[in-house]
Amino acid sequence: MEKLFLTTALISLAAGTASAQMAFETGNIDFGYYGYESEPDASAFILGVRGAYDIGQMGLQFDASGILLTDGVSSFREYSAGVHLYKPLANGSKIGVFGVADNFSGFGPVSYIYSVGAEGMASFGALDIEGAIGYTFTESSGDDFWVASIDAYYNISPAIEVNAGVLSFLTSGSSPTFYTVGVSYTLPNVPLSIGATYVTRDGFSAYGLNASFAFGPELQERLFNSRMYPLYLGG
Repeated sequence: MEKLFLTTALISLAAGTASAQMAFETGNIDFGYYGYESEPDASAFILGVRGAYDIGQMGLQFDASGILLTDGVSSFREYSAGVHLYKPLANGSKIGVFGVADNFSGFGPVSYIYSVGAEGMASFGALDIEGAIGYTFTESSGDDFWVASIDAYYNISPAIEVNAGVLSFLTSGSSPTFYTVGVSYTLPNVPLSIGATYVTRDGFSAYGLNASFAFGPELQERLFNSRMYPLYLGG
């Protein structure tokens, strides 16, 4: 119960901070599709929204997303809500904390997963690097573990960006690690980017297609990634 209290306290702190004067900065509506080489009948569909606010000396970002994972016969659903409280630094860099709650439907005995952690982003001109580490737990099963990730984004040109990332589950047993590479293209005169992603680990590989529509006065600002539990990676 004390772990759930930590997540609730972080969300309450962010909500209290949000009661101060807020100015909307930027948002993204994200779409994703994943297919699996080992299971050609399985597919995952993702829809998410993210939004960031300037609250004086701090920044506040909210996330909400949903995932449908199906093989044409059975299906699993995940709904996620998260909050990020961060301190903006120079040149687009920032550092902060996050909390997220995930709800599952049709996915074994676990109904909820909670995560709290720290994250940061560093900008070096055309190169952005984002890292996070979070403590993930379930109230029902007690199977706690850590999740660490690092992602790098490099702009080859104003319209083309390549990225690579590592996501690792640090458990008491095995610690599966996923490796990701991708590329995206931003359409001219439209704040819409489209891209492709490839994810792999031992015995697993997936390909993804994605699109992201940006809105708001600060379109160039990069938002933190959602920290939702990646059900689309096979749980």
